[in-house]
Amino acid sequence: MQILDKYIKVIGLPSKSNTNLYNGTTATVSGWGSTSDDASDISDSLRFVEVPVITNLECSESFGVVPDSNLCTASPDGKSSCTVKFDMVNV
Repeated sequence: MQILDKYIKVIGLPSKSNTNLYNGTTATVSGWGSTSDDASDISDSLRFVEVPVITNLECSESFGVVPDSNLCTASPDGKSSCTVKFDMVNV
């Protein structure tokens, strides 16, 4: 594993053809985004949430066609990296 510094490491992402292999696993999503749907600013600190990974087929029910290059997560308890029920991450 490549280490950039004491706090930052490079992680491996699934290949485009293997994103559905992660269905049912838990993913950790992190960032400095908005802390609520109606927030006007972004967080001062890095935040994270753990969410279940779902298949792209299940994700497509909300987003339409989802390319194989995306990894989708669900947020059944309202925790999310964005304001929609399902999130897509381009891998």
